[in-house]
Amino acid sequence: ADIALVCALREGFARVFDAAFRKAFPKVCAWFEGCVAMPQFKAVLGTVKLCATAEKPQPVLKEFLPPVRSEKKKEEPAKKEAPKAEAKAIGKAPAPPRPNGPTGDVAGAITAVGDQIRVLKEKLKAEGLSGKKINDHDEVKKLVAQLQELKEGAEAAPAAPAAAPAAPAAAPAAPA
Repeated sequence: ADIALVCALREGFARVFDAAFRKAFPKVCAWFEGCVAMPQFKAVLGTVKLCATAEKPQPVLKEFLPPVRSEKKKEEPAKKEAPKAEAKAIGKAPAPPRPNGPTGDVAGAITAVGDQIRVLKEKLKAEGLSGKKINDHDEVKKLVAQLQELKEGAEAAPAAPAAAPAAPAAAPAAPA
């Protein structure tokens, strides 16, 4: 741990941490100086001279600068996102509710109603409604009530009987 920490702090102590900065951290400085004074550290790092005055920041070299972005590129993504949102709203037409009868698939009906609620909420959000207003919308309330009824019906319906455990095979009789 000492090796890793000394190696990480060495450049800071040598270039940035001047005497005024180090004054606030006397124990860290004493530990660092003790570590770099050890012959094992000196053999690898050499003599570490502490910073007298902090170095000034160096400008970034041209080859390391990020590419310059133009304003056209910023406008294009915004234009592309709007048609995608419209396509999603158009592509996700609410599915008709599945019948919930003895032959109906209750889990499928629950999923379908849940999907209808999500699509409706996305549509209302796109229209500018928010949180509480969306949840208080009449259509949303109606679909939520329908979803709760389906879930209650699914809980009340008996689950499929579990497979009977296989009987253990009879052990062969021991010879007498």
